[in-house]
Amino acid sequence: MPFSSQLVQIGLGNFTAAGSTPAAPASTWSPPTAIIRIQCIAYASLSFSLLAAFGAVLGKQWLGYYKSHRYGRGSEDERAKRRQERFDGIVTWYFDAVMQSFPILLQFSLLLFGVALSANMWSQQYTVAWVIIATTVFGFLFYSLTVMAALVSPACPFQSPISTMLRMLRIDSKSISKFCSSPV
Repeated sequence: MPFSSQLVQIGLGNFTAAGSTPAAPASTWSPPTAIIRIQCIAYASLSFSLLAAFGAVLGKQWLGYYKSHRYGRGSEDERAKRRQERFDGIVTWYFDAVMQSFPILLQFSLLLFGVALSANMWSQQYTVAWVIIATTVFGFLFYSLTVMAALVSPACPFQSPISTMLRMLRIDSKSISKFCSSPV
């Protein structure tokens, strides 16, 4: 038994004879399942927001690397060739899509945080919980409407990473369905 536990037991008068090791108190309490679920959602929210921040820092580093080694030495043709190779690498490796995924992680994290906060507050104070639920639902609906507006009109100023990805999926699904329905 660790020394600190022995001190606590001795301080509580929970020992029998000198040199004997006191019995550790048995803990039988475990949190309710609802609390564990709420904590899982809250920690998922925290993890996604940290992952988004980490990704943003990485993206900034990647762009800094790209810019610092952009031209190099040599003739104009050689520098242009290297610049084109780097740009082709950005396109080939879907750099834009990777960078667009970080705001999506942050938005998903915010939604999870609202859900966890609402569920936690629901067990403590209904009135405050309803305020949190209402603002979370309002934010989700507002965001959903702006995404839908961006999907309807490419000229809409409310473009977001989600609307861009959904538009790409819609275009890809149309081309896939055309390909599958074409006669062989």
